[in-house]
Amino acid sequence: GLSISLLLHRAADSRLPLAGLITPQQRHARDGSEISFNPRHLKALQQAGALDQDSHGLVALTLDKKLARKLADAEQEYLIQLEAAPAAELLKQQLQALQLPGKPPRGLKISRQSDRQLRMVLSAVQPGQPMAICQALGLQPLALRCIRIGKLGIGDLPAGQWRYLLPME
Repeated sequence: GLSISLLLHRAADSRLPLAGLITPQQRHARDGSEISFNPRHLKALQQAGALDQDSHGLVALTLDKKLARKLADAEQEYLIQLEAAPAAELLKQQLQALQLPGKPPRGLKISRQSDRQLRMVLSAVQPGQPMAICQALGLQPLALRCIRIGKLGIGDLPAGQWRYLLPME
């Protein structure tokens, strides 16, 4: 069977089912793969990354069940845009006191990047979890953007566009 995998840069305002965003028109001009687009591929794609309405950025979609499991388990990196980011010390205290329902997030790290941005890394992300963590920390994200899933980075993929994964990825 053909193992189709692709990366989508989900725009902040996209509301469609994700497969609806994968059209020949939206394919990145610099997609280096030789794969011809086939809408049938979209039926069974499993997804990882910015999946909820409150996040955007990188989404990986794959037909490869082994890869799907690997991606679901992989570390993901999010940038959290804020009006004002809490001071590093305060952030550390909030993280230590973090209480969330359900299983604690795996490998959660949050660091301050600037006055208006935090970086959050965690593994085996559950849908809605990044936003739930923000809310539990008392943060009101202006944007929550996934920029990396495992080794796959968003790179120069423009918002709203997608490309096939290359064999060496």
